[in-house]
Amino acid sequence: MSFKPIPVERKIEVIYRVVKGDKIQPIAREAGVDRKSIYLWKGRVLSALREALEPRKRGPKFKRNPEDREIEKLRRKVEKLESFLKEKDEKIKELRERLDPNKEEFKPVKCPYCGFEKVYRNGTYKRKPKGFFDKLKQDKQKEEIVQGFLCPWCGKSFHIEKKGVSFALT
Repeated sequence: MSFKPIPVERKIEVIYRVVKGDKIQPIAREAGVDRKSIYLWKGRVLSALREALEPRKRGPKFKRNPEDREIEKLRRKVEKLESFLKEKDEKIKELRERLDPNKEEFKPVKCPYCGFEKVYRNGTYKRKPKGFFDKLKQDKQKEEIVQGFLCPWCGKSFHIEKKGVSFALT
């Protein structure tokens, strides 16, 4: 028996049919080759295909544009400024909460008598509600605690009510 080489195109057709799912024995008879040869070809093709499709290192890196670097710097600056603004907004919110007159912890900015800007806390005291409507509420709340303030300049004391300033001369 003489050995005759099989063209590559014919081998590709045989392997294609095998991979497609056709039975190997009839394909081997048609091609005039041994089954072992077809298994050998199939193994080589699949390993070459695996190697060809395997992920590898990326290609060459391209140099960045100088404009891209500037854009990146500006983005970082914007992020920095946004975080700064967020921090300041939180600080403003905190200060507004401190200055809220509806809160019990409110401290006046200046004396209502003389306008002096440094006012000290002057203890707390209990106060009974005044007026007709307040007497109706007496069943629910008999006394309330009020924060008193003192002006060191004019020496007068006062307290703050929820609706405004109430003066108490001393």
